[in-house]
Amino acid sequence: DVPLAGDFDGDGCDTVSIYRPSEARFYVMNELGSNDGGLGAADYSFLFGVVGDKPFVGDFNGDGVETVGLHRESTGLVYFRNSNQSGVADFEFVYGIPNDMLVAGDWDGDGDDSVGVYRPSTGMFYIRNTNTAGIADATYYAGSHSGVVSIRP
Repeated sequence: DVPLAGDFDGDGCDTVSIYRPSEARFYVMNELGSNDGGLGAADYSFLFGVVGDKPFVGDFNGDGVETVGLHRESTGLVYFRNSNQSGVADFEFVYGIPNDMLVAGDWDGDGDDSVGVYRPSTGMFYIRNTNTAGIADATYYAGSHSGVVSIRP
């Protein structure tokens, strides 16, 4: 299982959930246990994607609810939904090169998340401000030194 964290119901609080790659299934929890009550069962689960793709989480449409996406590291295919349920991807595009590792975040402060990739072979991050194919809007080096150095903000 792959752990995920996000605000999956828009209540302003992140919770933990899991993606089970062997099933291509997400298990989403909307509330953390209290008083050592543990996490309990998932609030819901759904199938999405292809076995072997790597999960990520983000608020891709700026509505305050984080949804799931998948990244196929072998080809750079990125695809995600704007709702946490089974179905076809709302968006898909290729970004990066094979073996890049995907990250998502609100890089430009506009209220919605977009993708970036980390390239382990060079120690570089390539950040995109829109969820489309294209060249990076910013690049950062995160090598063996401490901190991150901006190359092209």
